[in-house]
Amino acid sequence: SKNLNAKAKIFSKLELFYRTTEIESDGGEQTEMEIPLGVGLEYEAKKWLTLRASVTQSIFSETDQDAFTYYPGAVAGTTAKSTLANTTTVAMGAGLNFDGMVLDISAGADANDSFSSRVSMTYNY
Repeated sequence: SKNLNAKAKIFSKLELFYRTTEIESDGGEQTEMEIPLGVGLEYEAKKWLTLRASVTQSIFSETDQDAFTYYPGAVAGTTAKSTLANTTTVAMGAGLNFDGMVLDISAGADANDSFSSRVSMTYNY
């Protein structure tokens, strides 16, 4: 992260996700690899309130799928490769700071109209 001024900072993140899903009914397997890059801004609006927003987009994504019995047009023993579609996620959040305790609330949505939210609390003593 880099401070823009006394109240604002910009942050970034780079992650790697690797997932394998096995299908027991027909022995098929799907593997996904994704490298998302995120950029965001955090702003201390008040001493007790921190606001943040971010956007994340995969810079690389790939799905490798064995021919499942339900995969349309699949030929047994073959694989299909594709990229993951709609990997952009937009998120925002707020942190409420009270004497060593932080109540953090965040929400995000992706291009597939999936919505997520989270509430967490941290206490430092």
